[in-house]
Amino acid sequence: MSSVSARKKSAFSCDRCRKRKVKCGGEQPHCARCIARNELCEYKLTPTLSYTQSLENRVKELEDHLSNVQANGYVSSIRSLEPPLPGTSVVAALPQTPAKRTYSGAVKGLKVDAKGAVTFHGTTSFFQLPTSNLNEALGTEDGCVEVLCEVNQRKKKLVSNAWHQRALETISGTPVG
Repeated sequence: MSSVSARKKSAFSCDRCRKRKVKCGGEQPHCARCIARNELCEYKLTPTLSYTQSLENRVKELEDHLSNVQANGYVSSIRSLEPPLPGTSVVAALPQTPAKRTYSGAVKGLKVDAKGAVTFHGTTSFFQLPTSNLNEALGTEDGCVEVLCEVNQRKKKLVSNAWHQRALETISGTPVG
């Protein structure tokens, strides 16, 4: 055995040495090459193999889901829609197919005012069309209670969805806001 101890190899190279594809001593906080060249020495960790594999799995999962949606004909039916004429219903503009019932049930947030104008406000919209008399609009005395319950449920779902998305962004490391 040699009396000269072997120098321990660093598992990571600094960004400058990695870019130049030269051997890095791995000294912290600055490697010898960066000191000699009077350059900024930074050590950034590359994504781990498990993180890369999880992203690849997620992409495959999304591609499979997309191919299932395309196989069921939903995407082609939606793409074939032309913008409806003013004063016509979005649901009426859907093609006459057996899936029409599915689309009409899925169009939540569709509002028709007294003049027949159609507006759509998705789940992330706080906008609500004003109605002067909820009971008259629903045709029942206790309709107001039902509408208030529905509004509260929508608000809860919206807040829950927002918190869920924030948590996913935090976990994935996506910048928020």
